[in-house]
Amino acid sequence: MELTLLQALQCGTDLGELLAGSIPVALSLSDPDGRLLWYNRRAEGLWGCRPAVASERGRHAGGVAPEPAMVPAHSAVALALMRGERVLGMEETVLRPDGSCRVVVADVELLRDAGGALVGALAAYSDVSQHKELERALLEHSQRAEKEVRRYASLLENCADGIALIGENGALIYLSPSALDITGYAPEELLGHLVGEYVHPDDLAGVQERFAAVKERPGGTLTKEFRFRHKDGSWRRMECRDRNLLHDPAVRAVLTNFSDITDRRELERQVAQSSKMEALGRLAGGVAHDFNNLLTVINGMAEMLLEKTSAEDSRRRSLLMLQTAGERAADLTRQLLAFSRQQVVPAQPLDLKDAVAKVEGMLGRLIGEDIELRTSIGPDPVTVMADPGQ
Repeated sequence: MELTLLQALQCGTDLGELLAGSIPVALSLSDPDGRLLWYNRRAEGLWGCRPAVASERGRHAGGVAPEPAMVPAHSAVALALMRGERVLGMEETVLRPDGSCRVVVADVELLRDAGGALVGALAAYSDVSQHKELERALLEHSQRAEKEVRRYASLLENCADGIALIGENGALIYLSPSALDITGYAPEELLGHLVGEYVHPDDLAGVQERFAAVKERPGGTLTKEFRFRHKDGSWRRMECRDRNLLHDPAVRAVLTNFSDITDRRELERQVAQSSKMEALGRLAGGVAHDFNNLLTVINGMAEMLLEKTSAEDSRRRSLLMLQTAGERAADLTRQLLAFSRQQVVPAQPLDLKDAVAKVEGMLGRLIGEDIELRTSIGPDPVTVMADPGQ
């Protein structure tokens, strides 16, 4: 009379001990209905089940499950029995009595007797929980790294200043997208070219000298300014901050931050010019004040002489010209005083015909004999809003 699998195990067969000692995986044996008959100690530890006596001799290499309800359900075994064929590499989660879970990969082989009748299923379980945890950790790390990469890429793409990597030989090996707005060249147009190809000839020696200096200082930083040829042919003033990262295995280049400071330098020039003009205005104001005091005496004396000179006197014409020149000089001093105080001189209705006629005689004597002065004045008045002194 043939024994069933359960009877064979209960009669003291060494199968459990043999399997437990020779196979480093969790094993279980089920009957054709899927009820668990036997499992080894690895399975016992995997599932968190309490040990069962393997045989009458008290061996603990394996255990006979006293109650099927004490053992968690295994979909891989059920699937193999339902299909009538073995199942390989099926992943499932084992819920342990303490509430924890273990992830396993199950291989199930169906057992048949000599006549081909199904007598049970042998399942082998590999605990891949640590592997899954490692995969999860790697995935999270990869996602964080990808997020950081996207963040830095966004910073590079939206940074107003240009970022470049320059090789030890001075060739460009990387340029940020902002290089297009700064230089007029797309990054791929400049890659592989030497920086010196686009530097103004008068600035080239200084740029090369400072680049050589920064290469001698690992981790050191130098700032330089030079003229760079824009794609449109104009020379733009660049400010660069170089940092030597040739010693860094991840970079192996000189990191350069560069920006176009042409407009800033022009603004600084204008501010400096404005400061000069302000100083000149103060100087002109002082000179005009003193000169105005002298003109007061001159104009006063001219007026007194005119009062004592008859209309027939030949000297009267010269005195009138002196008075006119004095009045004109007084107007100029008022303009200088207004300029020095940065005041707006109010305009008034002015006939250009009269204004030109008043200065014509004086200009004829001032310009010299080698220059001919001609005026063309129409018969009608030409009135404009202007300051007579100006």
